[in-house]
Amino acid sequence: MKYHQMTRLFISDSLENQNIILSNSLDINYLSNVMRKRIGHQLLIFNSRDGEDIAEIVEISNKKIIFKVIEK
Repeated sequence: MKYHQMTRLFISDSLENQNIILSNSLDINYLSNVMRKRIGHQLLIFNSRDGEDIAEIVEISNKKIIFKVIEK
């Protein structure tokens, strides 16, 4: 997928970890039901401290989404 076509998502947590867990129910609903993201989909995650990373969804449920950072 081209860089400019990727969904961008603000994450308030640090992006220093290899795996990032998203537990905000509004963001989970947005990604899974509105944007229809599934395991294997890639997106851009960013915060105000660490910049922007490309991440892939490795686990998705009603309570959490786990991303694996694949490119800094």
